[in-house]
Amino acid sequence: MLRTIVAALLFSLTACYADTVTMFFTALPKTNENSTYNGFSTATVNGDPYQLLICDDYNDETIMPSPSNMIYDYSTLTGADALQYAMFDQSKYEEAALLVYELAELPNASANTITDYQYALWNLMTPSASLDSSRVAQEQTLQNNALAMVNNPADAQFLTSTVYAYTEIYTPTAAYAGNQEFIEYATPEPKLGWAVGLFLLLMTAVGLKVRQNPQRFKL
Repeated sequence: MLRTIVAALLFSLTACYADTVTMFFTALPKTNENSTYNGFSTATVNGDPYQLLICDDYNDETIMPSPSNMIYDYSTLTGADALQYAMFDQSKYEEAALLVYELAELPNASANTITDYQYALWNLMTPSASLDSSRVAQEQTLQNNALAMVNNPADAQFLTSTVYAYTEIYTPTAAYAGNQEFIEYATPEPKLGWAVGLFLLLMTAVGLKVRQNPQRFKL
């Protein structure tokens, strides 16, 4: 019985991001260059604070901090329903996922580096979004290197298991159209809300088992 309860709880937790999420942006990206805010903004996603999301949508606009909660569609880069709500083509997201992963792995990146990644991402998804005129070479190099890695069979396993598996895409629902789409590299550690929820639910399950079989827990 306990195993059944725990399995059901685990399934419900892993499925809680299946369709839509509640999004509340708490802070703009810290880097402001070339009259744009670049890099990761901070958001609370389904109650999980301090999530780092980067915008891949140059044309729309998002007010930060959010005036209220917004509803976003949630997509992943892998699985049977990969990118079911996403705005752009799948081939672009593979390269974008690697750019986001690389930037996420550079916690002390300079403002110029952050801006290079941001403009490389924007230009990748929307070619009409110009690269930073003063750093075109650096941003094109980021794109070219990412594309080469995506197309290299030797890197396929790393990309699939380490990059694509943890790439999450948040696309505004129709009610919030006009806001930007965001990408997150969700590190393998479980999100805080999931961990707390799992702990409480497991404790509830154990409590049920104790009441059903009290003699097994006597000293």
